Amino acid sequence: MKNRFLLVQIPIFILCTLFNSLKAEDADEVSQFLDSIDSIIQQGQVDKLEELIHFESLVDEALLRIKGLPYSTRQALKQGFLSNTKGSVKVMLDGLSGGSQKRLRVHSANNISKALYRFDLGDKGYSYIEWVLKPNHKNRKLQIVDYYSYTLGKTWSGMIREFFAFSQLNNNNFEEIFLVFTGQRNAINKISETMVNYLRTKKSEPFFDAYAQATEEVRSSDSIIDFYYRVASETGDENRYREALKILAKYKSENPKYAFILIDHYFYLGQFDKAMQALESFELALGVKDSAITFLKGNVQLMAGDHKAALSYYRAAKAIEPALEEIYWSEVSVYVAQEDYKSLVILFKGMESAFGYLFAREDFLSEPFYGDFVKSPEFDSWLRSTTCG
Repeated sequence: MKNRFLLVQIPIFILCTLFNSLKAEDADEVSQFLDSIDSIIQQGQVDKLEELIHFESLVDEALLRIKGLPYSTRQALKQGFLSNTKGSVKVMLDGLSGGSQKRLRVHSANNISKALYRFDLGDKGYSYIEWVLKPNHKNRKLQIVDYYSYTLGKTWSGMIREFFAFSQLNNNNFEEIFLVFTGQRNAINKISETMVNYLRTKKSEPFFDAYAQATEEVRSSDSIIDFYYRVASETGDENRYREALKILAKYKSENPKYAFILIDHYFYLGQFDKAMQALESFELALGVKDSAITFLKGNVQLMAGDHKAALSYYRAAKAIEPALEEIYWSEVSVYVAQEDYKSLVILFKGMESAFGYLFAREDFLSEPFYGDFVKSPEFDSWLRSTTCG
């Protein structure tokens, strides 16, 4: 037996590509293309996905937007990054492995098509991205040209430019990139060196030390804060992760793009009202009523102790997507907490019918969570014909 309390999620850094156009009348072609993308991701076919990424334009665009970058450096970066396209695509597929995707919306306007997806990553939670599609200017076939991550609040083309800045440029370029830091060359150089070192060696402590010693202006920069959060997440150290959330809350709590990330922070502090506000902000950004977000709202209310509100959100989530199993397990938690075993049995029977579960006495006898339930007449009446192995 397994209880699922999907309360928080850690966004993932996944790869994709740039921005342009598709005509609205090509809706059938878009749908067929997305169907093939779904199949490719599910099967982990690196070569096929690589063929559908218009990577050269992405790199050219990214480099052109970095003002003052020398021609020789620009050429070296392009050659170096393009040589590892397949590896980059593999990273993306590895990040999505074991999960499932749900297409929430497809929209075409002004010769651009976008497809909003929710990726269910199991215990890692959910990631929301929007593919941006256009025909390749050479062969007119559809390609993925960019994606926007709602859980990170960034486009891939934006992230790739940051990657170039942090991993490839020499220190003399940083003043031109981080114009907000005018006059802080030494501070920029010091922290940038530790960022480059982390990307190459995965040694995080020098970066954390440099961040602690940096000026307030440097510490509050979006790029530096994003990098801090990335490093803290990758270390697997909960204390570091919580510290990163505190930093985000300090500087960026009013910025909608960080709302989903900050849900973890609000849970740690028991600030459930702020967690609900963050989910509302995130849902508004998505522009759709998604079952998973509605379900997470129910989990917030469950943690806050408002069982009635939690059940209301769970029912609303099921009305949107009856096949989302996580909803049912959280509903189980409410009925156990309320000692409403009659409703619990009805729910379990419904889960057997909907998902093919076959519950047995031993499933519950081995779980302390169900201790009072197994002593109830409702439990005995439901499973009395089954003997414990």
